[in-house]
Amino acid sequence: MFRRLLNLGFTKQTESHISKPEGEYAGCYFVNGRLIIHTVSKTTAGIALAENPTIVPISDRQAIGSAVLQALSVSGTNTTDAIGGISQFAPFLKAAGVRSYKAFMTDAICLDIEKRDNNFTISRWENEGARNGFAPSSERPCELTDPTIDLLGAYILYALGLTNCEAVLAAMGGIDPTATLPPRNRSDIS
Repeated sequence: MFRRLLNLGFTKQTESHISKPEGEYAGCYFVNGRLIIHTVSKTTAGIALAENPTIVPISDRQAIGSAVLQALSVSGTNTTDAIGGISQFAPFLKAAGVRSYKAFMTDAICLDIEKRDNNFTISRWENEGARNGFAPSSERPCELTDPTIDLLGAYILYALGLTNCEAVLAAMGGIDPTATLPPRNRSDIS
């Protein structure tokens, strides 16, 4: 029912997730006009949980970058093994200002953020509706090495399709990012 949520917290991880080396993980939703950053923690049973949703203003790249770094820093292992099923997702519904998963999925955009050492990978998930949830995107992930907070925030907005390439260029100090940025369709918001 919730393919991405199954991979991120409501059942045992898939084999591909288990075989990944340890890192820090966070996630991001843009839904109902709100940007929600959350942490991902693994239980002692090996189940990944999406936790601690935080609303961040989309107009502040520094705040976005800081919220991502904070979520990554508290992601971890050995959290409680108790899982409340869909009730585990209730704080996300509240943060998005919606009452149901169906309303949440109406226009939700989803990213996963992984950090290993100073390397960041930002992957987009495809919204397949309330019935099928999120599925991995065929788009190439954004890769960053030791980004500034401003650049991390700019990349998050770019990966969500909420800003254009020029905003990322400004955060990079004029370096051309087109070799590492996948194309986005929504460049009307900058």
